[in-house]
Amino acid sequence: MVNLTPASPGNILSLFHEPVKPVFLLGAGASKTSGIPLAGEVTEKIIRTAYCRDQGYPTNYPMVQRSDWVPWVKEFPWYNTSVSATENYPIVVDELLRPQSVRREFFLELVNPSGISPSIGYDALAEMLQNKLVDIVLTTNFDNCLGNAMTYKKQILIPIKTNNDYVQFSLTPKFPLEIYLHGSVEHYSDKNIVEEVQSLSADTVEKMQPLLRDHPLVVVGYRGGEPSITKSLLIDSLEYTNNFKNGIWWCLLKQEKPENCPPLVLELAEKCGGNFRFVHIDGFDQLLYKDLWQRLKPSLNRIALKPTLITHNSSGNSSPTFDTQPVVKATEEELEWSLIQERIIEYSNRLDIYLPSSLGKERLRQEMLNRHLAVYQEGVFKLTSAGCLLYTSLPQYHFPDAVVLFSLTGPDGWKREISAKLLDDDDSEVQNFQRMIKGNLWRQLNEVMDSLALINRAYRLKGESSETVYPYPPLAIKEIIVNALVHRDYSKSGKVEIEVTPHYIKVISPGGLTEEVKLQVASNSIEDEIVKNGRRGIKGYRNPILADIFYGSGAMDKAGSGLSDVYRWMNENESTVTFGPSQDNETFEVTLYGRQDIVDSLTKTASPLKTTTVKYAANILELVNIPQQIWSASSTCSSKKEIWKALSDKWHPQFVYYGGRVWTFFDLNQRNSPLKSVIDFGTVEVYDLEDFISIENGKLFTQLVNLNIEEHFSSLGLRIDKKRHRAYFPRLKEEGSRTQSYQARFKKATRTVAKPRTSLSTGKILYWEHQAISYKFEKFGHSYGLFINPSYVFTIEGWKKLLASDKVNKLSTKKAARDYNMTVLNALIFWSRFIAGNEDSYSFELKPNIRRFGDDSSRYSLPRLGFSAILPVTSINDVSIEGHDFIEPEENSNLLEAVDQELENLLKEFLDTDDNL
Repeated sequence: MVNLTPASPGNILSLFHEPVKPVFLLGAGASKTSGIPLAGEVTEKIIRTAYCRDQGYPTNYPMVQRSDWVPWVKEFPWYNTSVSATENYPIVVDELLRPQSVRREFFLELVNPSGISPSIGYDALAEMLQNKLVDIVLTTNFDNCLGNAMTYKKQILIPIKTNNDYVQFSLTPKFPLEIYLHGSVEHYSDKNIVEEVQSLSADTVEKMQPLLRDHPLVVVGYRGGEPSITKSLLIDSLEYTNNFKNGIWWCLLKQEKPENCPPLVLELAEKCGGNFRFVHIDGFDQLLYKDLWQRLKPSLNRIALKPTLITHNSSGNSSPTFDTQPVVKATEEELEWSLIQERIIEYSNRLDIYLPSSLGKERLRQEMLNRHLAVYQEGVFKLTSAGCLLYTSLPQYHFPDAVVLFSLTGPDGWKREISAKLLDDDDSEVQNFQRMIKGNLWRQLNEVMDSLALINRAYRLKGESSETVYPYPPLAIKEIIVNALVHRDYSKSGKVEIEVTPHYIKVISPGGLTEEVKLQVASNSIEDEIVKNGRRGIKGYRNPILADIFYGSGAMDKAGSGLSDVYRWMNENESTVTFGPSQDNETFEVTLYGRQDIVDSLTKTASPLKTTTVKYAANILELVNIPQQIWSASSTCSSKKEIWKALSDKWHPQFVYYGGRVWTFFDLNQRNSPLKSVIDFGTVEVYDLEDFISIENGKLFTQLVNLNIEEHFSSLGLRIDKKRHRAYFPRLKEEGSRTQSYQARFKKATRTVAKPRTSLSTGKILYWEHQAISYKFEKFGHSYGLFINPSYVFTIEGWKKLLASDKVNKLSTKKAARDYNMTVLNALIFWSRFIAGNEDSYSFELKPNIRRFGDDSSRYSLPRLGFSAILPVTSINDVSIEGHDFIEPEENSNLLEAVDQELENLLKEFLDTDDNL
């Protein structure tokens, strides 16, 4: 029976108090922080290197990104797209590292990264070897990290890499030994491909068996999937070692579950029985340095070690482009973590990288390092230009010109009409429209496309067979906007400029042709090469990281066909396009000319359709950040009611009461916990989020998040009607209507959120009408979200005396049904902005209502629950049948008066009923 309950690192520490010294077996995970990539990363590096060779590039060519080589390798029949990069490792080594000299050269460079010191884990292990706490280290790696660490300390370590080296092997060596179980890269004896990792030589196994029999074995950083080690060396030695009587301690990272280990590891664990234990660790460095050496060192009377700071980018690639350079003053506090998670998961799905659906900050940091969005510089996590432009709330703090200037040029009447559409404002005084669009590149793209969708409206072309057409192909518009944002030169001053007129759209971006593109077009212009010569595949990346990330999001391709496609789409639309760099090559300009037959009051060749640009918004704010641990403890109270009574005059974190225990996102081990008076500290336990969600089919999880949502609403000054899951604005203390300002889509706006309603006959205040939302937190697909629906609440005095009869509630629904299309959209935008605290950011975190109790939030380490602050919105031009005008019901005053009269009648009926007095 396999014991799947992991032990603590203290169990490994206890081995050093025994007379027999432990033996360490190291895998690739041990060397990662020393700059040595894992098997999956090596696989990708091999493919990238082979792609560069195939294309005639230098093997370290900086412009080549993942979106270039992933499609290339998928074309090979031997590459298995249904498994991970790690599982493809042996076949990739065999197929792409040929001849053997290429393989040797590749691995020698890989395992000897320049300018990187061994990690603090290897430094600590070297101290243990020096102090005779460990004599022998086994490794499946090819690197020399441990040897380098010993060299820095001027200590001897004997490496055993070939059969001839085994003459120096001893079970009680005079000098420490490192045994390379998979051979030597230098001697062409490395084991990597499928046939090579099936077994170890009988001589090697025979020499290792006495060592494994007489010493406890600690396995760190090794996955255990290779038969050569787990089967040939360990499982086949069970009888000789008496089922490893001194024990095997198999280390896993804390986020890894024992049951997910490779089958060979589980087989070994089952056959060893009680002699095998899984151990959860924070990592190789943390185990060796913090959990072992720091606790062993005092007894040796040695001076404490100073940790070596890791200063490399763990992806192993560096490129000299502007978008990979660190931004000196950009800090990770500026990052939109929920946006990073969404985009990185989206990128990974498109490029076949497995990632869980929810990532912690450490994993997100690592993914940013892998994608050149951040670097470690002098031990500090720093954003690159790409990371800053893509994932901070306002990169303009660091790049003031990284904005889009959107302007209208044309006759006053046309400008008034278009401005009114863009602003949702029919104010006839609006004549000019010029707007600076800021925020990260994703936000800029969304806002520009949103604006152009309102302008690029369909019309009916007259003829024998009438045809519905657009002035510009929507795909062509998106292509040139994405190109302007991705390929502009961010090191230059100047903004991306978009000028819209009745007849063309012009886009100018800083930065002309790159040197790479200049070489490809030679003496011709790029427009002639594409338009006259029909050339495709011209490409060159000024910002390869931005291009790579946008490709991963599906917003662009990397075939070098963008402008070719724009020309084709425009030609098919019977419109034209011009493009090319300025004479001094300082800018690049693209002009899309609308169709010649565009609606014109003079030619009468086309007529406007009864079109309405409809914006569809999903009424959901997605849960994007959630604590991965739940705290639970037995309560000293016998019921939830008793707990509430004990805490009635104090702020406390939200909790649910289930099974006699308190469950909360709040760390119950905090000694200043407001819940300390109602829990037994000796019973505090920590649960994984997934385990908590599985309780009662997720009901407890949903209930706990709902409680935190309601507290957030309360912190914003809303009143909560928990029975009906509604939140609304109460009146203010002074008389009169209550208004609330907020940032609408294109301008500041003010909304009346609570107002008195007077009798149509007497003019006296009858009741109060409140803007409200009904809310519901629930699962959709593989995610969770807060669903919001704008509605109305009616009270007698403007506070909490609800007109709660079923008839009144039905009438509030009837009144809400008068709101259509843009009215509902604006209401949703208002509520999403207000709930997010009117912050101009991608996401927001739920706030506790601590101040109500005169408490200070800085006293506590509070959990962080984050939701998207942006509703998913799209614009679609609806074309109605000619001659059928549609009037939205809210514009019909007779309908509204009828609703108000019905409300007044119901109010009288409600107040006249005895049980409502």
